[in-house]
Amino acid sequence: MKSDKAKALGYRLKMLRVSGGVKQKDLAKQLEVSQSYISDLESGRRMIPTETLFQLAEIFSVGLDYFDIRQEIKEIDLSECQEIGSSKLTSIHENIIELKKDIEKIKKILQNN
Repeated sequence: MKSDKAKALGYRLKMLRVSGGVKQKDLAKQLEVSQSYISDLESGRRMIPTETLFQLAEIFSVGLDYFDIRQEIKEIDLSECQEIGSSKLTSIHENIIELKKDIEKIKKILQNN
């Protein structure tokens, strides 16, 4: 089960990084780790440490709940994650991006008042 969790978290990280237009090497630099370490996290070969989750949430301006994969673990057979899970996670990720845009709009409105 640990490897399933690592794969789900890694996939979530990769989606976040790619959608943000961030390269592995640039993220590695921000986290002060190697690019191969980022690759290992994204592929699920390593579990993302809690401290790194906090850093990632800050870097990408998302809440820690973005990395809460418990529901996906229950609903998705992770061996099919590439086929079934990717569209589901993409949908979730798109909703998060829309929420972030709304938050930015609200911030701008508040700053102008």
